[in-house]
Amino acid sequence: METKNEKKVSIMKEQIIKTAVECMKKEGLKFSLDMLAEKMKISKKTIYKYFPCKEILAREIYQAYYDGLDKRSAELLASQHLSEEEKSKELLSVYFESVRMNRDDIFNKFNLNDLIRGYASQRQNGIWAAISPQLGKSLNAKETASLRIILDGAFEKMLQGKSGGEEVFSLLGRLI
Repeated sequence: METKNEKKVSIMKEQIIKTAVECMKKEGLKFSLDMLAEKMKISKKTIYKYFPCKEILAREIYQAYYDGLDKRSAELLASQHLSEEEKSKELLSVYFESVRMNRDDIFNKFNLNDLIRGYASQRQNGIWAAISPQLGKSLNAKETASLRIILDGAFEKMLQGKSGGEEVFSLLGRLI
């Protein structure tokens, strides 16, 4: 049975992770532990009390982030209330979010190790495996692989700020 202290620790860890994921989604590469501490009105020392090193915190953030994407993609795939175009558009958005967290500039800025990079790549591949049958339902295996290359390229341009988001998702949703 969990003690009161263990429950407090668990709640605080969950709050740190939840807030960190929100900050990373909103701030992207501007995200920092200082920003997280300020948003939560705690010190960096408190964060390190619950997560003794950056790698443990990063792993927990990535796990929570990708768990959320997995949940969202499963909900979309099961949805009976969306048109095929809308469902595709929303699934593309989920895949975009998985790509966003697996970029060189994130791993370089935060000096994250190869183990975390491998984990992020594995989770991104899992999201693709879950959604690609819906996105490429009229495509063969080679065409589905090509679709991923096209999407990855488009999303990279979007992340570099070289093309708009909503318009790209809408167009791709109609094309797919």
